[in-house]
Amino acid sequence: MPTEKKAAMVADLEDRLARSRIAITTNYRGLTVTDMANLRRRLGEVGAEVKVAKLTLARLAAERVSKQRLAEVLAGPTAIVFGYTDEVEPARVLTEFIRMSRLPLSITGGLVENRPLTVEDVTTLATLPPRQVLLGLVVGGIQSPIAGLVGALNGIVGSLAWALQARIRQLEEQSGGAAAASA
Repeated sequence: MPTEKKAAMVADLEDRLARSRIAITTNYRGLTVTDMANLRRRLGEVGAEVKVAKLTLARLAAERVSKQRLAEVLAGPTAIVFGYTDEVEPARVLTEFIRMSRLPLSITGGLVENRPLTVEDVTTLATLPPRQVLLGLVVGGIQSPIAGLVGALNGIVGSLAWALQARIRQLEEQSGGAAAASA
């Protein structure tokens, strides 16, 4: 029977896993308390947080929230980065923190929608443009053909109007010429 403290830890991990859109596992060996505080602060700025977790408790919590595949990326002393608002920003902040600080922190994997991520997947995810930029690209991609269609239709309508105006002038000239000939 688990102790109350362990039960509370599992419940906390369950809550974090259930709310998170992404979970990135890291090997945090060699990090100082100051380093971990700096990482927490940086992650907090993008709506993410980091939690050190015991493997057995993390596996139990993952199983309870139907994210069993997290066990595939858990290994050794683990700290889990939970991203609640976006999948890309926590990965970007974590990889940038590792690159800039040159600390022994390393990514061991991740999980998005119960799909395990390799280290390469997390690194690739970190290089994606921000969500707003991606949405702008999608909207621009949709808008471009529509704008082309509108331009083509405007061209057709403009050509039709020009042809009708030319025909009106032609008929006026013919009526004016016929009226002058009969006078």
